Amino acid sequence: MMPSNSDAVLRSIRRWLLVAVFLLGIGIIVLADIAYTVSGYGDGPISAAVGVTGGLIALIAGANALRTLSAE
Repeated sequence: MMPSNSDAVLRSIRRWLLVAVFLLGIGIIVLADIAYTVSGYGDGPISAAVGVTGGLIALIAGANALRTLSAE
């Protein structure tokens, strides 16, 4: 059975959304690093928790995006 054109478009939209979420996760990591530096290296646990959260978001979204590429 051939996939319809709308299935391909929806798959492409999903992939682009995963890439966008991956980039947002990277942005969260960068913002956590900037916050840690600007605070004079004093708010370590808060910045670390935010950075780890961003890293997990980026890791999961990136893995899912790669999985959709290999599924074709």
